[in-house]
Amino acid sequence: SVSSELAIAARQLLEQKQRGQQAMSLPDGDTVYWLRMPPSSPSFVQQSAQSRHTDTSSTPAQPLEDAPILYAQLIQTSTLLRRLLLSDEKSTIFVGAALSVDSSFAFSRGRFGLENEATPVLSVVTEHHEQTLLYFPNDVPEPNAPQYQRHLDDALIQISTALEGQTVVLFTSHAALRSSYATIKPLLETRGILVLGQGIDGSPRQLWQVFQSQEHVVLLGTGSFWDGAEEIVRPPTCLVIARLPMPVLNDPPIAARAEHYSDQLHQLTVPVAALRVRRVLNRLLWGDTKRNIVVMFDRRVISKEYGSMVLHSLPRCSQRQAAVSHMPETLMDWLTGTGSWE
Repeated sequence: SVSSELAIAARQLLEQKQRGQQAMSLPDGDTVYWLRMPPSSPSFVQQSAQSRHTDTSSTPAQPLEDAPILYAQLIQTSTLLRRLLLSDEKSTIFVGAALSVDSSFAFSRGRFGLENEATPVLSVVTEHHEQTLLYFPNDVPEPNAPQYQRHLDDALIQISTALEGQTVVLFTSHAALRSSYATIKPLLETRGILVLGQGIDGSPRQLWQVFQSQEHVVLLGTGSFWDGAEEIVRPPTCLVIARLPMPVLNDPPIAARAEHYSDQLHQLTVPVAALRVRRVLNRLLWGDTKRNIVVMFDRRVISKEYGSMVLHSLPRCSQRQAAVSHMPETLMDWLTGTGSWE
């Protein structure tokens, strides 16, 4: 049994070495490669010690399920698109609900490899100033500051209580979602408001089914909640964006793309966040004519100069900047009113 374990361990080490050599020898180009190692397993010494106390003569060797995995992803799609779609013999139309950033198509043109002089642009923007109120709390810390999470949780309790649920909160991390879930759930459920968290109470599809069948529900989501394909039959009354969905630069594909930009913040990070915000509003709020609210709890939208890039990427909406304490009353005034707020 010890000799068979030695053979398994030797084979595993050899396969890891071969994968590493393969990753290091792949040619440079438009693709990024990265290797993910499995979680650390018990050392061979520990396994051997355990085997001395276990009869393994009749136990078959277990398959290697935790082998390293080599991933590959295109950094830029422009070369591929030019080869497949963009030629002198073809006309190609790119259509999307969120292609412009800061009232410009430059970012999307660059991603698609489109030439300005050969690419006419037509933009059809529906205004939502009589349907949607953008509320910016101006007395809260920025997301990375101390006490931010406490301020967010207090605001979620106020909003959910005033609206008796009907709220969806979008986070950019599961850790932040779980923190808010643990804080607000006990208190809100004593008030008859059900709080459901993605990955805790079910999948996004399951959570949306509950939301659309019950009145007094608050959903906390991240990940696929931003970009999912679920059909939203009953849009939320209020959507809270906890922080701007900026891409994480330690993710290998994003890090590789970032190397192509001299100003990563303005040329990549903020444009991607702006498009994600626009897309999620299109998907969750604007498939219906119902009057609604978006609470942008990320103060950087109004305190940083790049915040204007995000706001100018959205259709025209009514706006308010005020303290968190004024929020419940303001939201109810908007929902029970008519027309736009200038």
